[in-house]
Amino acid sequence: MKIPILRAQETIEAAPADPETARRLKIPVLYPVMHMTRIMYTTGNRPFELVDIYYRADKYHYSVNMVRVKRGGRWTWTTEVETSA
Repeated sequence: MKIPILRAQETIEAAPADPETARRLKIPVLYPVMHMTRIMYTTGNRPFELVDIYYRADKYHYSVNMVRVKRGGRWTWTTEVETSA
């Protein structure tokens, strides 16, 4: 069965590592990490999948290329996201 994924909402924030995250990433407690959550939605705007992940701040980067485009007579941004781990 194919489930259509129509959109996703992703949030990335800096956070200090809690004891469990620090243990799993082999870093000191309170070491800076990148915390990413993503919720993917299917038809009817129903949540389908939740991703909740932590990245070591010294091993990961997040970069967004933004390009201005004109759509329907209005200027807006398009984005290209680049990550590494």
